[in-house]
Amino acid sequence: MTVAGPNRVTPPVEGTGPGARAGGTLSAQITGLTRKPSVQRFALCIVGSLVLAIMTGPEGTNSAPTSGFTGSLQSPRVFYFLGIGLLLFAAVSVWQSYAAAMTALARSFGDRVMAAIAQRWVRLCAAAAAVAAGFAWVSWISPGDTWKGGVCIQVGVVLAAMEPVVYLFQTRSLRAARIGCYTFLACYGALAWMQNRVSRYLGSIGAVPHDRTLGRATLWLVVALVLLECILFGVSIARKWAPARRRRRLTGWLGLVLVAYGWLMWTTWSMWRTSTKHSVAHWLASIYLLPHNRPAGVVLMLLGAVLLLSAAAWAGSDLVRTMKSGLPPQPAYEFKGFTRTAKFPYGKAAFTMAALLVAVEWPLHMNAGVQSILTTQVAIYVLLAIGLNVVVGFAGLLDLGYIAFWAIGAYTTAFFTGALPIHPPFILNPFWVIPFSIVAAMLTGVLLGTPTLRLRGDYLAIVTLGFGEIIEIVANNLNGVTGGPEGTPGFIPQFSFHLFSVKYYWKDTVLPYYYLILAFAMVFMVAFRFLEHSRVGRSWTALREDEVAADSLGINTLKYKVMAFAIGASTSGFAGVFYASQVQSLVPYDFLVQTSILVLVFVIFGGMGSIAGAVVGAFFIQWLPQYLNYRQFSGYNSQDEFIYLGALLILLMIFRPQGMIPSRRRRREILLTEEGIGHPPPPGGPVRITSAATVGELPGTYGELSLDDPGYVGPETE
Repeated sequence: MTVAGPNRVTPPVEGTGPGARAGGTLSAQITGLTRKPSVQRFALCIVGSLVLAIMTGPEGTNSAPTSGFTGSLQSPRVFYFLGIGLLLFAAVSVWQSYAAAMTALARSFGDRVMAAIAQRWVRLCAAAAAVAAGFAWVSWISPGDTWKGGVCIQVGVVLAAMEPVVYLFQTRSLRAARIGCYTFLACYGALAWMQNRVSRYLGSIGAVPHDRTLGRATLWLVVALVLLECILFGVSIARKWAPARRRRRLTGWLGLVLVAYGWLMWTTWSMWRTSTKHSVAHWLASIYLLPHNRPAGVVLMLLGAVLLLSAAAWAGSDLVRTMKSGLPPQPAYEFKGFTRTAKFPYGKAAFTMAALLVAVEWPLHMNAGVQSILTTQVAIYVLLAIGLNVVVGFAGLLDLGYIAFWAIGAYTTAFFTGALPIHPPFILNPFWVIPFSIVAAMLTGVLLGTPTLRLRGDYLAIVTLGFGEIIEIVANNLNGVTGGPEGTPGFIPQFSFHLFSVKYYWKDTVLPYYYLILAFAMVFMVAFRFLEHSRVGRSWTALREDEVAADSLGINTLKYKVMAFAIGASTSGFAGVFYASQVQSLVPYDFLVQTSILVLVFVIFGGMGSIAGAVVGAFFIQWLPQYLNYRQFSGYNSQDEFIYLGALLILLMIFRPQGMIPSRRRRREILLTEEGIGHPPPPGGPVRITSAATVGELPGTYGELSLDDPGYVGPETE
């Protein structure tokens, strides 16, 4: 017997002679070599490159089924993929060796950049450089292609104009900051509307589009914002001297006056027609008290209706409170105005403004094919990703049947436009079907979520996956309702808008759809941003982190789950209206479960819980394959899209599991985890993971621990 230590012996090796010992030593060396992480990474990269070569290779035929396999591994092609595997192995090895140093260097560089951006003179220099680069582009570099230079000029002017706004925010003069923004918008609208030499020159270089419709719309927007600001200012003044009941009464009377005045401006009744001489309207117009302007009258009537509804809701809440308590009504909630402490993240706001300018200007200078891709293949999926981010990112619910609500919104649009075999009670244009599709998708989400959201994790994913399959099968088999696999028998019309004197008809171009989706996407992003930081958003965060703990704290988990499900479903139904109006014919094949998984990939790639991440993920993953297919690059096959997408996700999970643009809360959690903050040490100090063979070698009393002791970590944890 051979003694292995002071208290331990090992049995002799079976067999005699040096051959047996050499064979055992060689086997041990091979086993030890295969257990090295570097060897495992190398083998994984090489095998992965060969598998990728086979998956993206030519297809086999019935006469020669193995021809695809042999063609994929032919000499020039296989060496290309082996080179990719070697490059991937080198990248992973370098990352494993220098990950901490590279992360620290990136953080240090980011801190220096943020410190430089915090200096006002640096921001002004950057704005001046952008303006100078824009003028240099349109003057010397490319005078015939002015839109890129125009965007640079716009970005520089916006950055410079934001400086006084930043100063006003820092000094907590919020109303003055808002008035500065209104002034900038008014100047932009006036330059776009006027026809003088300056406006024509700015339009020729692409700095300000010379479009009277755009200028008029911008000016009307400024008028509406100024009126709203005046109302808020009046409310803030009234709350200082008027009690609650008087403020409510004043709000109601003000709303009634605005409705009446707006009706007098809008109506064409002969008594109130300004062109009729010796009439009251003509006399009031002559002294500039009653201009006859129908769009302005509509705006005033809408504002008055909002005030009347607010006063009615105020009174109704007091009545309900009185009926419940039996006590006299208490003073109503007082409007506190905007908060007097404001934080203005300049870098984020500037980046958002620059991205919005590019999103507005870029499609105007693209051809019809690129515009169609942006609208039908990118913008729709951006809306879907924003809605699914509420369900998956905010509330932490795994929904694999999300595309079913998209189908419900689309088929609701087809029903109310008369494109299905069954006839609706009334025919509507798709623009007016938007509320019906939102309500239909929301009710479906509530009906599905109320009984099934008591499940968690994989069980909820299986239920939602089944729901998505059910919707597709139902749409495929109900020939008398949905048209079956052949699609809707009638054509879904395009959008048209007709309200009072405002008329607009969509024509063959897809740009109106793009800008309408962009406007609604901005509204959804702002609304979901406020919702994330509200009480509902904090409840969703608690559910996502630990549902049991959230339930023990008194949070109604089912209520907030159903709320997240309903909000996500309504956003998907809203996107279905635009999709149905664009394609004008629906087939069940458009709503496969694979599309739900694809939208989930958008959210994961961008960063779960991040609104900007969901937008960037949907844009990047949808735009890149469409662009490669549109440009017809050699070697790219659209059927291999999901293979490349899977490889991209694998790399993302290895190098950046939090997503490309993680949310602030998730980024902070990851940083705390990397620094070891937030996880208290176990009782008695750190515990070393060990095996039963080395328990006796631990110092002190650790060698006497058993499986039932709290400090023991045995071989089952290896």
